[in-house]
Amino acid sequence: MKEDKAIIDIDVRDGDGIYLIINNPEAGPRAARQDVIDAIEGCGIKDVDYFIISNIFKRDELHIEECISRNTDVVHVLETMTVTVSKDKMSATAKFNPPVNKGRKLTATDIATIIEKEGIRFGVPAGLPEKLSESHDYTSVYTVATGQDLVEGADGYIKYHFNEKKKDIKPKTMEDGKVDYKNLDLIEKAVNGQVLLTFIQPVPGNNGINVHGQVAAARKVKTASVISAGKNVMESEDGSELIATEDGQIIFDGKKISVSPILEINGNIDNSTGNIDFNGSLVIKGNVLAGFSISAVGNIDILGVVEGAKIKSDHSIILSSGIQGSGVAEIVAGEDIFVKYVENSTLYSGGNIITDSIMHSKVSCGGALTLKGRNGLLVGGHTRVGGRLEAQTIGSRVATLTELEVGMDPKKLQEYRVLQEEYEAVKKGYELNDRLFVTLNTAMKRGTLPVDKKVQLLKTINMRNSLREKAEAIQDRIKDIMPYLDGEGNVIIINKVMYSGVKLLLGNAAMLVQHRIQSSKLKNTDGRIQIVPF
Repeated sequence: MKEDKAIIDIDVRDGDGIYLIINNPEAGPRAARQDVIDAIEGCGIKDVDYFIISNIFKRDELHIEECISRNTDVVHVLETMTVTVSKDKMSATAKFNPPVNKGRKLTATDIATIIEKEGIRFGVPAGLPEKLSESHDYTSVYTVATGQDLVEGADGYIKYHFNEKKKDIKPKTMEDGKVDYKNLDLIEKAVNGQVLLTFIQPVPGNNGINVHGQVAAARKVKTASVISAGKNVMESEDGSELIATEDGQIIFDGKKISVSPILEINGNIDNSTGNIDFNGSLVIKGNVLAGFSISAVGNIDILGVVEGAKIKSDHSIILSSGIQGSGVAEIVAGEDIFVKYVENSTLYSGGNIITDSIMHSKVSCGGALTLKGRNGLLVGGHTRVGGRLEAQTIGSRVATLTELEVGMDPKKLQEYRVLQEEYEAVKKGYELNDRLFVTLNTAMKRGTLPVDKKVQLLKTINMRNSLREKAEAIQDRIKDIMPYLDGEGNVIIINKVMYSGVKLLLGNAAMLVQHRIQSSKLKNTDGRIQIVPF
C-alpha cells in the first residue's frame, strides 16, 4: 500500500528499548528530520542516541526501524486546559492542549478543579465540566464562565398631568410679529375625575458580579417624593394616583395639591394676567381693563370697574362697581346679572338683571329687569325684557330715544323672527311651485304634456306637499311661542317718571310715549297698553 506521507511512530518495548519506526511513502517526500525530533521530544524519551538518528536519514529504505534508547522510562504527559480571564473579569475562556505520549485526557472533575484553581467562583454554567469532558477539540476556545453585568435601577418619580412648574409669563409673539399680552394662560385647571399626578414606583437594580465572585453593588434607588392630597383631591384605590374631585384651579405648593372651585385675582385683569378662562367661579378684586376677556363656568364677582371688556359666565355675574363700556363691553350671563351701573355696553342675561342705572346700552334680559337705588335710571339704547320691568326713571327730559320691548322672552322673540323669515321663504317657494304645477297639470289634462314634463309634474307635486308640511310645522311652532310674546301678565312699573321719546312694545301692543307718565303701572290688556297710576 502506497502512502502519500511519511508515518512516524514510537514503540516502547519493555526489557528491550524504545524504537523509532518510520514508514516512508513509495512516491512522495521522506520523513523530515525535524518531524522525527519533534515526535521523540514529544514523548519525553530519555537517553536518546542521536547518532543512530543521524544515520537513519542517510538510508533509502521505505521502512526503517531502529532502537534509539535502551531507557524505557517514557514520560506520559496529561491533557491540559488553559484558562484565560478577560481584563474586565466578566468572562473566562478555556483552550485544551492534547496529551503527550498517550497521556490521560481530562475528566469532568479535572476540568472543574482547574476552573476552581483559577479563582473562577461565579458564572460557570451547570454541567459545563461534564459537557467539555465528553466533547472538545484542540482548536476551539470555550467560554467557561460569564459574569453578571451591573444594572443600575431607576428612582421613583412623580408624573404630573399638569404644568407643575411656575408659569413663564413672557407674552407670545404671533406670526405677524405682534406680541400677544392677553392670552398668557396662567391658570392650571382641573376637571372632576382628572388624574392630577401619578406616583411611578422605583425599579431596583441588579448587582454586578465578575467571574471571581466579586460584587459591584447597584446604587440604592430612591422612592418618589410624598405629595399629599388636599381639598377636593383624593387618592386612587391603589394609592398610585391623585385625582381631582371638583372642577377648578389646581393649587400646588410642592408638598400638597388641592383643587379650588374659586379663583381669586387680587389685582386687575391686564397684561400681568392676560385673559382668564376658568372652569369654576371667579373673584376679581381689581378692575377689568379694556380689551381683555373673562370666561367662567361658575359665578363671576368683580369688585372693580369693568371697562371695554368681554365677560361671560354660565351662571351669574356680580359687578360691584359697574361698567364703563365705551360701546364695546359685552356681559353675558346664563343666569342673573347684578351690576351697580351700566354705560355704553351690551348685556345678555338668561335670568334677571338688577342695577342702579343703564345708559345708552343694549340689554337682553330673559327674566325681570329691576332698576332701583338712588337713580333707578334707564335711558337710551335698546332693552328687551322677558319678564317685568321696574325703574325709577325711564328716558330723559330731552326725549332721548329709548326703545323697550317688554313681556317677550328675548330668545323666544329671536326664534319667532327667524321662524317668520323661514315661513315667508317657504311660502314664496310654495307659490312659485304651485304656479308651475297649475301650468303642467293643465297641459296634462289636455293631453299635450311631453314625457319629460310628466316627470317634472310628479316632482312638482312632491315639492308642493313637502313645502306645505314645512309651512304647517313652522306655524305650529309660532303658535307655541306666541304665549311668550303677548306680554299679558307682564308689566312696566314706573316709580317716578317715564319721559317722552320712549318707544315701547309691551307684548303685542306698541306705544310711542309723547307725554310724561308719572308713577304708573303699564300693562297689556287685550292687545292695548293700559296705564294705571298709583
